[in-house]
Amino acid sequence: MKKYGFYGILIPFMLVIFSGSYPDSMSGHKQPLQIGAKMPLADYQMQDTNYNMLSLSMMKKKNGLLVLFTANTCGVADKWQSKYNMLAQTCQTYHVGMIAVNPNAALVNGPESVRYNKKESDQYHYQFPYVSDSNDEVSNAFGIRQIPMVFLFDKNLKLVYRGAIDDSPSNAGNAKNHYVMDAITSLGNGRQIPKAITRVNGCPVMWETD
Repeated sequence: MKKYGFYGILIPFMLVIFSGSYPDSMSGHKQPLQIGAKMPLADYQMQDTNYNMLSLSMMKKKNGLLVLFTANTCGVADKWQSKYNMLAQTCQTYHVGMIAVNPNAALVNGPESVRYNKKESDQYHYQFPYVSDSNDEVSNAFGIRQIPMVFLFDKNLKLVYRGAIDDSPSNAGNAKNHYVMDAITSLGNGRQIPKAITRVNGCPVMWETD
């Protein structure tokens, strides 16, 4: 079980208050990327769990890149953890890169720090890099509101899918619609993505400026 001291009390309280979508009038942040949009800030560098600097473009493979926004203190993300490496393996099969980004800049000096990112990565044996968007630059450019959230880009770094992993966050065996798996397979085989946008129901992003 994860323990974050004071944050262990504060964060669930904040999630209860702020769960759901951010109204634009309250958040002041950008709208989510539209399908067909070019990846923003592809060369912007962020720190990974080994304190190396990585950009999204560095992680791209022949057929594209999957960007997963997740965090260490999100209970919804915890339920999806078993699926992250499954996505990485599917990406590898279809020559698609994968990287995870932590957008919770408000807690970058606490449980969303690079040190805790490494603990998370080691605990779940991540098969992909996990970086910290410590200034919210990339997260805001992508227009995310909730996590976990996935963005899939083609070989030209144009968006072909955004949304949830599937329709069963807590149990992979109960999923009826494997949105991201289907999107990766379609991308790898040169087919149209069957469902390009899906609804995300997760934890609100803890922005640096909120």
